Amino acid sequence: MKQQKTIAVAYDLNFRQAGEILRGVSEHMQKEALNWRLVPLQYGFETTLMQLAQSGQLSGAIGSFISDQWIQGLLECDVLAINLFRVSDIKSIPSVCLNDTAIARKAAEHLVVQGATQFIYFANGNTHADTFYEQGFNKALKADPCISLKPGPLLGESISAVLQNGHTVGVFCTSDRLAREFITEANRQSLSCGRDYRLVSIGNDPTESVFAGTGITSFNPPMYTCGVRAAKLLEESLSGHMPAPRVYTISQTELLVRESSLASRSARIAQAAANYINEHFFDPTLDAGKLARAIGVSRRVLELSLQDTELPSPYQLISQARLQEASDLLSQTDLPVSEIGRRSGYPEPHHFSAWFKARTEQCPRNYRRYGKPASV
Repeated sequence: MKQQKTIAVAYDLNFRQAGEILRGVSEHMQKEALNWRLVPLQYGFETTLMQLAQSGQLSGAIGSFISDQWIQGLLECDVLAINLFRVSDIKSIPSVCLNDTAIARKAAEHLVVQGATQFIYFANGNTHADTFYEQGFNKALKADPCISLKPGPLLGESISAVLQNGHTVGVFCTSDRLAREFITEANRQSLSCGRDYRLVSIGNDPTESVFAGTGITSFNPPMYTCGVRAAKLLEESLSGHMPAPRVYTISQTELLVRESSLASRSARIAQAAANYINEHFFDPTLDAGKLARAIGVSRRVLELSLQDTELPSPYQLISQARLQEASDLLSQTDLPVSEIGRRSGYPEPHHFSAWFKARTEQCPRNYRRYGKPASV
């Protein structure tokens, strides 16, 4: 049996993203039957990581590293490393990074579609990735270069000066925490999302939306995929097949549209309804009335908002979400039909089967056996 190798997974950002990275590394390790012992490290990991390396107990490390000089200390201890993301301009080891330029381009394109004619780029400006974000954002704009803002005591005044000049302003923030800070400062100036500006961010952190008081349109970085890719590269390194010290880009970053980037009140209500349905369609008591109450509007306002945005009725949206879930589970899993019904909002098997057949012309068991595109 091969000797067990100790691998540190060090990520100096939020716990949710760190957990997804660790899950990706762990599942790759299990899939390939690698004899690794994972040591997760978080905030301020540098000292602990270097101590592990100097003790001779560490074989490899995956993390967001601060410099090539710092990494050299790991390499001198015979620790192989894979960098995550562009916190710094790392050149000495392989780096798994998001396609920062493409993210910024998509942010600009979305804001333009939502009617923005002037633009703000809001970032700390202290990471290498910020350079790519700002360049990509500016390159995608068919307008004057964006106005660059940073956090600080004068942020409120700067926001007020830009947003009160008569333009429809699009804001690109490099994290959801910064997005929440921007929204909070704008609120203090009596300026609001949708009416005065549209905002897009990165991170998909639901907590920040809660504290911001509005759903933040945000890119959902594929942290799990980054973890898997980093684990594969480290596996190659440890086996003697050293991958080139270059950037390995992960491109599939989804933009999750919420209220913060939508222009009209109807669009924001419709998006809030769609988001709530996607998160609660399994609730058998979910109907138009409960949906309207959950997003804070009357049932009539909800129905009119969906009409204004050319979306189906609340009932049809709920039914579509449930049908999609049921179809996916029938075709992709071996779960019992009764369990699939429960997960799709129909805890009574007979009612689920009748409902499903009315929409697909097949009972659930035949759909699983033969398959057929479903329509509502």
